[in-house]
Amino acid sequence: MPNLKMFGGARVHKAHDLDRRVVDKMQPLHEIAIDRKEPTIKKGALNPMSVAAKVQQGKKVSTLISGFEPFLITVDVLAEKLRRLSVSATSGASLLSPYYYG
Repeated sequence: MPNLKMFGGARVHKAHDLDRRVVDKMQPLHEIAIDRKEPTIKKGALNPMSVAAKVQQGKKVSTLISGFEPFLITVDVLAEKLRRLSVSATSGASLLSPYYYG
């Protein structure tokens, strides 16, 4: 049996320390699952989505949505849902980010 001092001595790590070290080196992923559909898995951390009201040209109010990632819902479907909730007109811009609904 080799002498442990020859290899720098034995190191004892607790299990939770090893778990933390392994998780810290892993690549972040996120998963979105809706109802009984197959979940969507993407690389990277999930960015938060923000919704803000923006006043334009007097009394006209627009809704600015940023951070929207179309997983199992398209821009047009989101615009339609927002139109029904707010009882107003919507339109979807084909910008990458942020998405704009007037």
